[in-house]
Amino acid sequence: MPVEIVESLDDLKEYIDTCRVIRYRVLSNEIRIRAGGVGAIIKFDNPKEKEKIISWLNSLKETKRVIKIVDVVPDDEFFT
Repeated sequence: MPVEIVESLDDLKEYIDTCRVIRYRVLSNEIRIRAGGVGAIIKFDNPKEKEKIISWLNSLKETKRVIKIVDVVPDDEFFT
């Protein structure tokens, strides 16, 4: 399933109200957030920026299902 990437976190925030499940993954210098078929790749230089985004994601747990993704593997390799 392809993901349509938006330009900024603000663009994703406008869309996120229409979604029930939010997935995110923290990498070394970016956070990838997906809501439905729309996603954003947020790059950061400062750890405070990262914490601010994670705090916002945690605040969404009041009304959304927020899932932190730690790794991605192909389906056929999952149980091997």
